[in-house]
Amino acid sequence: NLYLICTEWPEKELTILGLKDTKDLSVKLIGSNKKVNWKISGKKLQIPPPIILPHEIPNPYAFVFKIGNLF
Repeated sequence: NLYLICTEWPEKELTILGLKDTKDLSVKLIGSNKKVNWKISGKKLQIPPPIILPHEIPNPYAFVFKIGNLF
């Protein structure tokens, strides 16, 4: 697993380069049940931040995206 830690809520789409596309890849926002949309093209993973209401914020200090099943 790879954990992407943001100390502020991302205003723009997050991009991670160098990842290989696997059919089992998953992206989750830890502490939230919100679906995280994502797409991978080549070795570029793009994660637009999900829409979260203030009372749904899982942690006010950091937002952690878990990228699973990379290998």
